[in-house]
Amino acid sequence: MMKGIDPDNLSNLPCRGSLVEDFPLDDDLPLDDGITATERPSVYWTDKIQPDTTLSVTFPLVTPRLEELSRPKRFYSTYYNESRSTPIWPISRASLEAKASPRLKVLAYPKIRNNIWVIDSSVIQVSKAAQLAQARPRTLELAAPRNKTVSSTELYIAQKSKQRPPDFDRIHSLAMPKMLATNYTYDKPCSWVISDGTKNAMASKRILYLAKPKERKDCNEGHDPYCISVAALRAEPSPRVYELAIPKRVATKI
Repeated sequence: MMKGIDPDNLSNLPCRGSLVEDFPLDDDLPLDDGITATERPSVYWTDKIQPDTTLSVTFPLVTPRLEELSRPKRFYSTYYNESRSTPIWPISRASLEAKASPRLKVLAYPKIRNNIWVIDSSVIQVSKAAQLAQARPRTLELAAPRNKTVSSTELYIAQKSKQRPPDFDRIHSLAMPKMLATNYTYDKPCSWVISDGTKNAMASKRILYLAKPKERKDCNEGHDPYCISVAALRAEPSPRVYELAIPKRVATKI
């Protein structure tokens, strides 16, 4: 038993937090079970069992505004039943009798055009500074029209076209459609008269043979898998075949 400490009045000891610090134990003071204070862990005095925080889950805090925004959009049954056949709907009496506020009337006025912009260009007044302004030599150079240089090929083509007027007779002759040849044979009509020689013609044996349809048989049609050919029946094995046909050993029957 530790000296100076009553085991029945442990709850009345002055504590800092939950750790007993005002009465430190001597390191060499032996306890009842023979273990010194240095070998015993610190002792915490609590009034109740502390909750286990190892398995706690953090729940997010949702504001009422966020809950309102997370709700789905309302579905009006009147639109579903009427199938929204037309975008026109009746206007309420309150909307018809509503009066606009002064601010709304101010916003309803059309936008005033800019004073610089005018419809008629003749009304534009040029300022005195613009009238007395003098252009620089570089501005005059850029304002001058550009001299177009004509190449020798273009000049030759232009002079050649001016020298000879177009031959309209040649153009007219080239525009005429091409004439057909004297021996040209037109397409044979779909219906024509069959001659008597064709009607009374007799087909030869070769034509009759070629006119017959080709016989198409199955690959296994007429095939007998158990039929042995005559050559196989009359075949005689050679001495080497006899030698190879002899078994290596004969098992004795027990």
